[in-house]
Amino acid sequence: MFHLFASAISLLVVIASTNANAQSSSLLRPEPRQVPVLFQKVYVPNGFDSNDHVQLVGEGLFQHTCYRHAETTVRVDAGLKKVFLGPVAYKYQGLCLQMILPFERIIDVGVLTDGTWEIVQGPQEEKVGEVRIAMATKQEADDYLYAPVSTATIAVTGGATDVVLTGEFRNSCIAMDQVKLTMEPDVIVLQPIAKMENRADCQDGVFPFSERVSLPKITPGRYLLHVRSMGGNALNSLVDVK
Repeated sequence: MFHLFASAISLLVVIASTNANAQSSSLLRPEPRQVPVLFQKVYVPNGFDSNDHVQLVGEGLFQHTCYRHAETTVRVDAGLKKVFLGPVAYKYQGLCLQMILPFERIIDVGVLTDGTWEIVQGPQEEKVGEVRIAMATKQEADDYLYAPVSTATIAVTGGATDVVLTGEFRNSCIAMDQVKLTMEPDVIVLQPIAKMENRADCQDGVFPFSERVSLPKITPGRYLLHVRSMGGNALNSLVDVK
């Protein structure tokens, strides 16, 4: 009887030790958890039509350094004309520094039909903006031949604020024609329009360009700089205008 009792005690000790090791291993696992988060602000450029790839930019704040932004799920309801955003972050274990950590994310929505779309986020469907989509008037992907802009930076000289666009044309007969500027409450939209010259001496190659665009006097603050570019891409960056 004593041997049976001792064997039972030993078995219980082994089981308890195994469970403790499993729990300890689970606590020490390096994989982060995915947790829902919210953007503090979503910047919505307008000027899209019904054959454009719509992009938004969201920014927010993490409360400590154990968060890393993971993804933003996007769901489009054509009947309600609503775009649902679901920002998600990775939350890591371990030592976390208690400090504010800003984050931002470019959100690819895709092609939307014409009309006004409401943009909401999170389980409470908090409204964060709306985007107006015009009816496309051409079968082509873009209304204009956009220049292949690779960088867009803010330059302040004295009291003037400019945007400097740089890139490379791949044919000697393509040149910058004009840059259309649209100012919105918190978005600066630039459309750098190129032109193709009909010449017999056109050559393929690399032809750098730089274009400086003067901004009107605007209220100091934080803006989304949204620059259209060749190939359906756009440059999106958040800038502070002093």
